[in-house]
Amino acid sequence: MLYIVLPGNDESDISGMMIFRTDAEETRKIMEGDPSVKAAIFTYSIHSVLGFPGGSLAK
Repeated sequence: MLYIVLPGNDESDISGMMIFRTDAEETRKIMEGDPSVKAAIFTYSIHSVLGFPGGSLAK
């Protein structure tokens, strides 16, 4: 499941970041089915990360 979408807003080549609540295999399946990836508009890479219990992006 797609959990958070973070569009990029700096001068880097990264358009954004998407955080999924799935394992790497399921995330790869989701991304390979994405129309933008299929059309070669976007590429992606998968990185496993850890969060903190109770962590939030809210202020």
